[in-house]
Amino acid sequence: MHPLYGDEALVDRVTRQHLDQGRTIFQLWLAGPTEREHSVTMLDIVRPPHRARILSLGCGVAGMERWWHTIRPDMTFTLQNVSKAQLDLCLCPGHRLLGDAQGYTLPVGVPKHDVTVLAYMLGHVDAQRTLEHAIAATCGTILVLDVMDVSDAFKRLLHYDPPSPWTMTKLGFRVHRRPKAAWHRVPMGDEDGTDEQRDAVSHSTPVIWTRHG
Repeated sequence: MHPLYGDEALVDRVTRQHLDQGRTIFQLWLAGPTEREHSVTMLDIVRPPHRARILSLGCGVAGMERWWHTIRPDMTFTLQNVSKAQLDLCLCPGHRLLGDAQGYTLPVGVPKHDVTVLAYMLGHVDAQRTLEHAIAATCGTILVLDVMDVSDAFKRLLHYDPPSPWTMTKLGFRVHRRPKAAWHRVPMGDEDGTDEQRDAVSHSTPVIWTRHG
């Protein structure tokens, strides 16, 4: 887990700084020049059914989910986060669940989710265990947004070790192809990191994984 999440006051302060700068989607790469366009692209890929039940594990402040709700108000959301500070700042209406994503289990008697989202969070947890729990709780599509082809410097500087393609394919995930040129790297100012960190991110490869139940 990123060391930031060991200090709730720090999480709150850093999160509010991002929100003040207009950043509500805490992902390194966006599939469009704006957060709305990125969110629409992801929604088009997932194509949730009418009145879909959406689970977002490690939801941040649910910036992407906020756009999904705006576009598709028929959908309902369960928003899970290990940080209460970020849950309190969530922008999307829905059931807010405080806890560790890798321990998520569907409550007894609750229908499975139609869509589960895991965006830039698997590098903070036991990826295989978290994905296995997500698979067990989902009857439809699981969407994973992440990076691959990262360097050792990326893992060290970003405190993030994404799952290997081997792990993903073993669990039934497939890459949704999109040219890297179509991606937009989220700007990182001096307050967001060092030159080394920005360089490490720029050399990573954004990837969309999907699994259909």
